[in-house]
Formats: sequence, structure tokens, C-alpha cells
Amino acid sequence: MTSPKRYFQEVIHQGKKVRWPDFSSFISVFTVVMVVLIISGLILMFENWTGLSLMNSLRDVFEPLATTATSTASSAV
Repeated sequence: MTSPKRYFQEVIHQGKKVRWPDFSSFISVFTVVMVVLIISGLILMFENWTGLSLMNSLRDVFEPLATTATSTASSAV
């Protein structure tokens, strides 16, 4: 087993071997990633809003039925 000092020396050595992207390719990839994240976030936000609206609509439809059934059951007792 290697010591922590030796391990981090090897990590730094391997990091120097990596071919890092230049600034222009970094910016183009970063832009694509940010656009995809924003579009995905908007899609998820729309789906969440649609589901919430559907659940509220269903509650508005079925809530009067539940209160009517409850009042009918309690008056029968």
C-alpha cells in the first residue's frame, strides 16, 4: 500500500499528462451543457406545473363528492 504523500504525487504527475482543452473548445462545450441544462430544467418545471394543475383540478372535481358522501353517511347514523 502506498503512502498518502506518494499517492498525491502520482495524482499530480498523472494530471500533468492530461491534454486539457483550450479555452475556445471549453467555452463551446460549456455553452452546450448550460443550454441543455436550462432546457431540461424548463421541461421539468413545465411537467411539474402541469401535474400540479391536474391534481388541483381532480381535487376540485372530487372534493364535493367526498363531502356529500360524508354528510350523507353521518346523517344516516
